[in-house]
Amino acid sequence: MTAGRWPARKADWVGLGVVTTREMRNGWGVIPTGTAMTIEDVSPGRLTLIADPCACCGMRATIWVRAKVGDKVSDVRLADGGTDG
Repeated sequence: MTAGRWPARKADWVGLGVVTTREMRNGWGVIPTGTAMTIEDVSPGRLTLIADPCACCGMRATIWVRAKVGDKVSDVRLADGGTDG
């Protein structure tokens, strides 16, 4: 993978470190903008993201975002400051 660029194949996104670019909510809570997460799974319609464990309680937040084939993912950016290019 070229540093700072998304891999061409979504299957290669699993394990990439990303940072949220907006606040995300689900039935369990709120994940603030700027949260460091890892792509845990990629399916045809979505990405599953998981946060590092909380320092005080050990809980790991998990959330998914829509990411259809051919779409640019605007909800997260690469953790190394890369581009969507």
